[in-house]
Amino acid sequence: LGEGVQFVHEYLMQEVLSQVPPAFASLLIETSILDRFCAPLCDALHMSEGRPVEDEAGGQAFIEWLEKTHLFVVPLDEIHIWFRYHHLFQQLLQNQLEDRYGPQEVATLHSRAGSWCAENGLIREAIQHDLAAGDTAGAVDLFGLKRQSVLNDDKWYVLEKWLPLFPDAIIEKQPELLIARTWVLYHHFQFLSILSGLDTIESRLKNETEDQSFYGEFYFFSGFCSYFLNDGPKSLEHSQAAIDRIPLTHHEVRGQAELVFGLTCQMEGQKENAIHKLNDLIYGDPPPHNLRKTRLLVSLVYIHIISADPAEAFKANKELMEVATTGDYAYAKVWSIYLQGLISFYGGEFEDAVHDLSQTLADRYKYVLHTRAAVDSMAGLAFAHQFIGQPDRADATIESLFKFAGELNDPA
Repeated sequence: LGEGVQFVHEYLMQEVLSQVPPAFASLLIETSILDRFCAPLCDALHMSEGRPVEDEAGGQAFIEWLEKTHLFVVPLDEIHIWFRYHHLFQQLLQNQLEDRYGPQEVATLHSRAGSWCAENGLIREAIQHDLAAGDTAGAVDLFGLKRQSVLNDDKWYVLEKWLPLFPDAIIEKQPELLIARTWVLYHHFQFLSILSGLDTIESRLKNETEDQSFYGEFYFFSGFCSYFLNDGPKSLEHSQAAIDRIPLTHHEVRGQAELVFGLTCQMEGQKENAIHKLNDLIYGDPPPHNLRKTRLLVSLVYIHIISADPAEAFKANKELMEVATTGDYAYAKVWSIYLQGLISFYGGEFEDAVHDLSQTLADRYKYVLHTRAAVDSMAGLAFAHQFIGQPDRADATIESLFKFAGELNDPA
C-alpha cells in the first residue's frame, strides 16, 4: 500500500501538476482545503492583495478546465455548480499545500473561505474554516449570531450538527456553546445531564446586565429541572425569572419557558390560572409569533390531558396542528400527532391511538420527535394493539421499542 501511494504521489507530481496551466497551479493547491467548492468560492479563496483574480484565472474558468481534463473532480449536483476532489487526490494536494505554504498563508485561506461561507449561509463550513484558521472567537461569535435563528426556525437539531465542530475544551469555556449543548440535551430529554451541567453554565456567566438573555435560558433549564424534581415553587420562581429575561424575539426559548410555567402552575393546583394566562398569551394583542404559539398550545394541551379533559385537549391540539402546518414546523407538527395519540389513548379510542401513534413512528418523524416521546409512543402503541386484540403487533412493537430505546444510551 505504501509503494502504491508513493507511485500515485510521483504521478501527481510529474504528470499532473506539471501539466496544470500556470494561471490555475496555485488555485488547484489552495482549493484542497475545501471539502466542496464552486466558482464564487474559488474566486473568494484565490485573491491577490484583496482583489479578485482576472477572469482567465477565475473560479469559473478553473472549474471548466477541471471538468474538461477530468482531473479527479466529482460533480455534486446535476447542474454542475458544486464539486469536490477525489479524496486521495485532495490529500495529495494538501501535502503540496503544506510543503509550499506557511502556516499563516494557510490560515489566511481558511479565513477567506470562512468569510465567504458565512456570507452565503454555509454556517457549518464557515465554523470549520474559522477554527482551522485559528479564529476561535470568530467561530464562537458566528455560532452565537446564528443560534437563535436556528431555534426560531424550529431546527434545534442543526445545533447538534454544529457543536461537535468545537473541541470540548472550548465548549466548556463558552456560555453560548454550553447553553446550545443544553438545548440539545433538552430535546433528547437527558434530564440528569442538564441538571449536572447547570453549575458549569452559571459559573461561566459574567453578570446579569451583560448576559441577561443567557441568564434567562439558565433559569429556564433550572425551572425545567425543578418541575421534574417535583419542586413546584422553585420551578415557578425560575420559570418566571426566565420569562422576565428572555427577549420576545427569542420565540423558541420564550415559548419553552412559558410552556413549563403553565405546566408548573397546573401541578401546583393553579389550573384555571394557568389556562387563563396561556389564553391571554395565545390570543392577546400583539399575537405571539407562530413558533412561540405552538409551545403555548402544547402547554395547554398537556394541562387538559393531565386534567382528564379530552374535549378541551382535542380542541387545543387541533389549533396546534393548524399553526404547525401553516408555519411548516415539522417538530411542532409531529408533537401534535403524538398528543392526539395520547388524547385518543386516554379516551379509550384505541384504534385511533394506533393510527396516530404509528404516524409519530414513521421514519420521517421518529428521529424528529423528542426521543422520550418516541419511546412513549411505542409503549402506548403496544398497549393499544393489545387492547384491540392484536397481540402479535403488540409484541412486534415491544421488540422495536427495546431496540430503539437501547440505541439512545439513556438508562432511564
